[in-house]
Amino acid sequence: RLPEGLVLTDTRRARHAIRRGGLKANRFTIRLRDVSGDLSAIERRLGVIADGVPNYFGEQRFGRKGENLARARRLFDGRLADAPRFERGLYLSAARSQLFNRVLGERVRRGHWNQLMDGEVVILDGSRSWFALEDEPATLQRRLATHDIHPSGPLHGIGETAVRGECARLEAEVMATEPELAAGLEARRMRAERRALRLVPRGLAWAWSDSDLELRFELPSGTYATTVLRELAALETSD
Repeated sequence: RLPEGLVLTDTRRARHAIRRGGLKANRFTIRLRDVSGDLSAIERRLGVIADGVPNYFGEQRFGRKGENLARARRLFDGRLADAPRFERGLYLSAARSQLFNRVLGERVRRGHWNQLMDGEVVILDGSRSWFALEDEPATLQRRLATHDIHPSGPLHGIGETAVRGECARLEAEVMATEPELAAGLEARRMRAERRALRLVPRGLAWAWSDSDLELRFELPSGTYATTVLRELAALETSD
């Protein structure tokens, strides 16, 4: 049963079962009603957003009122040892997402979340492939500007990710602020991975209808429309 106000416009049967990880992207049409403010400033901001926004995990990743993250902490200190396997997976994901968001937030604070740092590991756009910097600086900057590659942040765990230098030091500093989460993920043998720090809303387009603003864009799987919207408007979460 759909919540009040939502309409399901189309359903189709897939030829094969849709497996986890099989989704390539999501297309969104979102209408913001009764928008107030400087419309020209909003238009300029949308132009900035089209070039990418910080790729935070959205609030829904952490459960209602952040309960999944709180349960991850209880899992790691032994107070939730009997949690079912599926639920443990949610809690581990919340812990990794928290550490990633903390690293991204620090890079936003320092002003280089969308720039290449010394020792960076980059993500190839449209894939989960990551690699250390090897090309000449001019080539790397061109690829960064055209959204072919993105700076990356840690999905914490065990294993080598090739991050070095200034980038590795920043990430280590952030992990030191959440030692229980970092150690808990390592103890459960989570494999270290990387995630793009920059999220580019593909095909971003917008149109006004009186004071309503309709947005259309596409995002890769595992990313959040709310992450895009937070760069444009103040969002309030309803219980």
